[in-house]
Amino acid sequence: MAYDKELIFEKAKKAIEENNLFFIEDIVAFLPCSKPTFYEFFPVESNELNTLKELLDDNKVQTKVKIRKKLEMGEK
Repeated sequence: MAYDKELIFEKAKKAIEENNLFFIEDIVAFLPCSKPTFYEFFPVESNELNTLKELLDDNKVQTKVKIRKKLEMGEK
């Protein structure tokens, strides 16, 4: 099956944003390709993978901030 790298990249960004993903493994689960194909398209230290990691990190930080605010206010 032929994959469109740009389409996979856009789907990965969309999955991260819409599903509040934290890990690369989570991204691959939402994509119509295998993990080896994902890493073939986006090798370690590639600009695309770094962009995806930044989006994942943003989700992690936002979630931590929300949790801390709830803890400060005594919410469960």
